[in-house]
Amino acid sequence: MNRSVFMMQKNQKYHTKNGTLKSSKKRKVLKICLITLITIFVVGIITFAVWLKKNVFEGLPDVTQVKDMQFQQATIITDRNGVELYKLFEENREYVDIDDINQHMIDALVAIEDQRYWEHEGLDPWGILRAAIKRTGGASTLPQQLMTNVFDLKKGIGNAKYGTFEYYEERAKYKLRQIVLSKRLNTVLSNQIKQEKPNLSNEEIKYEMKRKILEMYLNYIELGNHSFGIEAASQTYFGVHAKDLTVIQSSILASLPKGPGQYNPFTENGRNLLMGSFEIKDANGKEYPYEEGNIKQQIISQFTTAIKQGSFQDKKDSSSIIKYLVGLGSFSVVDS
Repeated sequence: MNRSVFMMQKNQKYHTKNGTLKSSKKRKVLKICLITLITIFVVGIITFAVWLKKNVFEGLPDVTQVKDMQFQQATIITDRNGVELYKLFEENREYVDIDDINQHMIDALVAIEDQRYWEHEGLDPWGILRAAIKRTGGASTLPQQLMTNVFDLKKGIGNAKYGTFEYYEERAKYKLRQIVLSKRLNTVLSNQIKQEKPNLSNEEIKYEMKRKILEMYLNYIELGNHSFGIEAASQTYFGVHAKDLTVIQSSILASLPKGPGQYNPFTENGRNLLMGSFEIKDANGKEYPYEEGNIKQQIISQFTTAIKQGSFQDKKDSSSIIKYLVGLGSFSVVDS
């Protein structure tokens, strides 16, 4: 009996000691795994920080210069009566203040290029997520596009072969530089506005900063046919100043930044994309001269009414606006 009790106690001690050893080994393995994971994580962060410093932050342009940037403008030579004789330019541009740009143009640009422009801080996470889900581009905000164009941030991508590691690395560097520069631009402009108008609230400062970025963007972009900036494009395509642009003119110009050549109203292909084909026929289906009677005036009146009454709130990109214009469809007028 005593021997049995002794053996049972001995076995219990053995199992307890064995269980303790196994538990200790497990703790050691877990500890080693945890240390390894933490080491990998820390090394990864350090490696990424070094990569960021070398490939993104080093050599970044000085954004403080942008707020005072003077874009190249055309030199206009006139006679003694002020009539224009010649225009000399490398870039045909006439800088105009945001107050001299029609609100239709501003609204059209924001609707097509950056729908959450007035809300975000230079980066639109929802836009990035939407582009990732749909596997499309177009996630760059207006400040990011401005930085890309002013500082030619895409030049590295053009030298890399599509699909290679170098291509994706260059694209990552480009997007990160975009983000950093646009955030810096927001800060620089906000600080400038604070100094100039110290009594403004934070919301008012943000609004003024957004307006300044729009002014810079609309004065910088290329819009085709040697037109740089909205004023030159307004005069080139429609013979009006930027402040006098109509809804339809603004919609057309807002479609141009993505492809000035594709949507060029001066080419047949561009006109067809923007407005569709245009035919006038009589009741028998025969072609009818556009200038005959009051047909021209009635057509202009019909289109003007349709545009004024139309809603552009659900037209979120250039294609939807163009489809809307093309989809105005056919209608009947009476020659009197």
